[in-house]
Amino acid sequence: MKQLLWKDVITLRPLAYAVIAGILLFQLFVTAGQFIFNDASFDIDPYLLIWILMPNLMALGTPAMLVGNEEEARTFLWLRTLPVRWQRIVDVKFAVGLAGLLAIWAIASLVMAIAVLLVNDTSSPMSDDVIHPVGVARLLFFSVLLLICGFITAYLVRSPMSGLMLLVPVIVLASWFAVGVIQTILFGHFDVYGSLNNVSQSDIQKAVFFAVAYLVALWCLQRWLGRQRLVSVDRSPLFSSSEIIRPYQPPIEQVFRRPSPVFALLWQQIEQIKWFAGTLTLLGFVVLFMWHTSTQPQDEATQVLAHTALVAISSWLGALAFYGDTVRNRSVYFADHGIRPSLIWGTRIGPPLVCCLVLAGISVWVNDGVTAAMMLASFAFGQLAATVTPRATLGLLTAPLYPAFSCSILVPFFGLYPNYIATVILMVPVLLLATWQLIHRWLEQRRDTTFQWMVLAVVLIAFVTPMVTVAGLRFSSTPSIDPQWRSEMFQRSHAIANMPAKFDRVELNPVVSATIFERFYREPEFLTLNARLLAELEDLQVIGDEVTFGEIHALFRAQDTALRQQGLTEDEMAEMQRNALTVMAAWATVVRENAVQAASSLEQVSLVADFGEEYLLRYIDMIGGTDAQIAEIVSRIPDRDLRRRSREVALVQAWNDYQRRQWKRVSPDAWRYERRFANEVFNSPRTAMSFERERHDRFVDEAVKLTLEQSVHGWPVAGSPEFDRRTEYWNQLTGPRSFNSGYEDSNIANLFENWTLDHENAVTALRERYLQSD
Repeated sequence: MKQLLWKDVITLRPLAYAVIAGILLFQLFVTAGQFIFNDASFDIDPYLLIWILMPNLMALGTPAMLVGNEEEARTFLWLRTLPVRWQRIVDVKFAVGLAGLLAIWAIASLVMAIAVLLVNDTSSPMSDDVIHPVGVARLLFFSVLLLICGFITAYLVRSPMSGLMLLVPVIVLASWFAVGVIQTILFGHFDVYGSLNNVSQSDIQKAVFFAVAYLVALWCLQRWLGRQRLVSVDRSPLFSSSEIIRPYQPPIEQVFRRPSPVFALLWQQIEQIKWFAGTLTLLGFVVLFMWHTSTQPQDEATQVLAHTALVAISSWLGALAFYGDTVRNRSVYFADHGIRPSLIWGTRIGPPLVCCLVLAGISVWVNDGVTAAMMLASFAFGQLAATVTPRATLGLLTAPLYPAFSCSILVPFFGLYPNYIATVILMVPVLLLATWQLIHRWLEQRRDTTFQWMVLAVVLIAFVTPMVTVAGLRFSSTPSIDPQWRSEMFQRSHAIANMPAKFDRVELNPVVSATIFERFYREPEFLTLNARLLAELEDLQVIGDEVTFGEIHALFRAQDTALRQQGLTEDEMAEMQRNALTVMAAWATVVRENAVQAASSLEQVSLVADFGEEYLLRYIDMIGGTDAQIAEIVSRIPDRDLRRRSREVALVQAWNDYQRRQWKRVSPDAWRYERRFANEVFNSPRTAMSFERERHDRFVDEAVKLTLEQSVHGWPVAGSPEFDRRTEYWNQLTGPRSFNSGYEDSNIANLFENWTLDHENAVTALRERYLQSD
């Protein structure tokens, strides 16, 4: 009994080491990534995902290791010759697997407990569900269920690969049945969102009894199948040999022409992986089809599930490259017959790579190229895992760990540069060339220390390649500094600051200034609104002292409500709307007049004056009134020269204010820096790198220069190449748009959305229609 235990423990040890290393490394990189993104603020959900995933990976791989390795080593027949009862062999394997699973759960929980101590905010819907006695019991039940179902499929079919593929539908059906019965016991019907607070103690005891009885019944089934494998293997039709373990047999002599070595090796590879590669390709197509036809394809949970499935499928396709040859130990045959390593490498990589390219092509067609790049990178990692690992089953199990480990390293980096994530495809040639260089050592089975160091170096180079490429692209696209232009800008801003005042300067009401820019609906008291609008027009020394933009917005959006609920007549509503547009035009004028004297900021010019004019253009033809009344409103709109001059001065002063500020740390213990432009705060994690701060400063100059040039030569039409170029320059202040990165990107380009020829022509046409001049 001791020797059987020791044999199975030694067999399971590599998988246990890999899972423990994955737990520690993934937690380490998650901590580092969260520290980079959120400084000292951490989220518990990534730690929970690792805590749940890694023990289940142990449960998934244990049957394949303990039973699949026996099949690969041809030791089942040897075990039958020993004076050992079949019960001991089967029970020892399950006992070792269960003990290993519980040990991994204990280690993962310990690491999780340490991580929780580092997390500031542990409250989340996920943590509330799983860090609870009932949640932990569910997770343990599923892990044990996965372990037992794995032994069932491992004993049922001889091929480890076939057993793993058969395990997917088996565990789905087994878990669905268990969940359905337990929820029916607890709630009387299938209820996913049922609460245990309203469940009686007796129902909970019945559910626990069923769960234990269910596991015991499946354990008895796997024990019986183990007996069939060990005792009745020659009499049962269920256990016919799989093609993957059939020893190599040379082809029978035929009268046809002898095939070329390339064709023979390709045919051999296709024959030994066709069923597995075909099944994986079909599964990938199903995942892509379901993702494409999903009602919420852009939902975060849907994307995570789809990406996880596609990464696993691609990595297993890569592992198939050398899986069949490793099972048959055919590398010795290749080495003895002097077949060129390059020929072996090409014929082994080619067929599964074609399957992966087909899936990647479908992904590009129905989704995007980023997913295709991730799939190809996962394939490259899978074929590297099959080359490095001496045991075929272990290589198959650890193949998805390589892309998962790479994600834990690359996700923090590409969280900073999401638009460059397709550069992960550069890892593919690095990893493929690595196996091409290592294939001769694989043929000779020389996996010594030098081989391991070479693999480590290749993996590091693969990680660094996309990072260096992105950093090089960002650095090389940084504009050069223009000292002459900067000197002219400083002189220009100094002259603006010293010019004499021509108007009485006004200010925004500090209490309601923020509500002037609000774009959401805010229903006012319509009965007092007209009087407040008139009071606002009488005294414009403080803008927004009597009325806010939200109230004006509601006046046009809730016209029917006001007429029906507050008893206003149509004439009273039309008068209020005319007064409201007059206020908007008056605000635009006084803000622009103050901007010419450098007394209004750039954001006030854009959000009050520009948008006020745009709002007036939108509703001027919808309000009632005579031409004289409309002309009175239009006369308050600033003329073309005032609009151009106010924008130029505000932009120059915003640039000058930016130069007076310097980059400073967000907090003393933070890596990020921050700096303001036009009241927009730029403090993304990219600012931790000095070349990104310099790139930001250079694009501030380039964006301001281009905008001022367009002010002189004429504003561009919205949607034109000149308009898009200006928008791209302003967006470069914080780099590409981010998604799910934990921080908000700046919308500074929106400040200039009305600095267009369309806006100017519309205002000019309106003034000419009612005033015959501009």
